[in-house]
Amino acid sequence: MKLIHIIFVGLAGWIGLAGCNGSEPEPAEHETVFDPMVEALEKAEAVQDLDLERKRRIDAELEQN
Repeated sequence: MKLIHIIFVGLAGWIGLAGCNGSEPEPAEHETVFDPMVEALEKAEAVQDLDLERKRRIDAELEQN
């Protein structure tokens, strides 16, 4: 083989090994078109829980009187 071929094969192998660092890529969270709706639903459920707790306190106070 000619010297240029040996150098080329060596560089190709070196670059190939350098590209394989062995670490796994971090999984990225994918944003979907439904994310804003899901967030709004979660907020609405939280507000509903607060309203139900307030209603329970008011009902308990009315039963005591």
